[in-house]
Amino acid sequence: MGSPIINSYSVRSNWASDDSLFITEITAATVTINCTAQGGATISRVTASLNLITTTLTATGGGTYVGTLPTDEPGSVDIIVVVTDSNNESTTLRLPIVIKAHLEPVLAISAFRCDANGDKDMGGGYLSITVWANSTPSAIGISQITANIDAEGSQVDSISLTNGVAYIWGSGAVDGDTEYTIYATAIDNSSDHIEDTIEADIPKVVRVINVKDGGTGVAFGKLCTEDEKLQSAWQIDCDKGIHAMKTLYCDYEATGVDRANAIALTTTSASNKFSRTSLIQFSVDSSTGEMLNKYEQYRFPEVTQDMTGNAIYDLVTSKNTRIAYSSVTNGGTTKYTIANNSRHFVLVIGSGVTNNYAVFMFACTSTGTATQRQISKGSGIVVTTSGTTISITSSGAAATVMDWAISGDNLEVTT
Repeated sequence: MGSPIINSYSVRSNWASDDSLFITEITAATVTINCTAQGGATISRVTASLNLITTTLTATGGGTYVGTLPTDEPGSVDIIVVVTDSNNESTTLRLPIVIKAHLEPVLAISAFRCDANGDKDMGGGYLSITVWANSTPSAIGISQITANIDAEGSQVDSISLTNGVAYIWGSGAVDGDTEYTIYATAIDNSSDHIEDTIEADIPKVVRVINVKDGGTGVAFGKLCTEDEKLQSAWQIDCDKGIHAMKTLYCDYEATGVDRANAIALTTTSASNKFSRTSLIQFSVDSSTGEMLNKYEQYRFPEVTQDMTGNAIYDLVTSKNTRIAYSSVTNGGTTKYTIANNSRHFVLVIGSGVTNNYAVFMFACTSTGTATQRQISKGSGIVVTTSGTTISITSSGAAATVMDWAISGDNLEVTT
């Protein structure tokens, strides 16, 4: 008589070839027992229990019994083996094991703008993308890493990555004014293919001063796009003003006013500031000749012009000027009365703007004598003055007349 004798035992993982790594969900513990009964008895049953689950081991011959138990709960646990003989004698054995939780891979990502060599460069035309991935537990390993590249919310590419190795993407065409987002996913080597995803944002390039690549232009707050130009995305405040040696272009960014309706003033002489002035352009209705986009909030810089040879007149004051509109029919003449002691800046623009335009300055003395100074004029417009009467004739197209009253009342239409 006597309890059964356990001669040998083992507990092994059925995951890969590892004999000791037990992982929740993807591992079963294989228990092998070799035992002998005493006193003429025989082995009647061998059981193994883990986390309230009991399994009966199967005899394989020579006193060896084998069975498996699921390893679903992580932690340090004991497998309880009970060997019972035909005399109902039993022997108990505790086999300690450690079960590790099977979790998503742990990811890290680095993504930045770079040059073709992968060196950081905010103005470079490439992206450097590196992903590091570790399975949990680490012995499982990573089978695959992929990344989707989005530009402004739309996917533009999908790539495969090598763990921990930088991928240089973009072929030199990465746009500095586009925001990119990288979505990287890693999958482990287990049969369950546990995966996880990480993302990284690459914001638009913040430029303070940008020199055109391989060129001669400079820009503030934006990418420089043209040679031999100073560009700015920001408002420029000047304590002493801007001195334009050639052409000064002014865009008035009020509501509804765009570059097409900007004012361009060209000067070539300090003593005759408007001797060569380009047409001040606005939108014009091609069928009626009516001037569109009429805004009374326009202010011109303070300038002077010797109109009479003796006196200097301020064409524009520091306050808003008064604007009046009238029209001249195709082939017709409109007459105006100019008030004494008044000064005016007058634009005439027709639907045929190649010839039907004129830019004039008018002034009237206190004794009722009108004077004019032609700045620029097309062949389709004729302007004459007589006393306090101004006559404007348009041939070839109807025209709109816009009168800035710098001082005094606006021109009064008399015909």
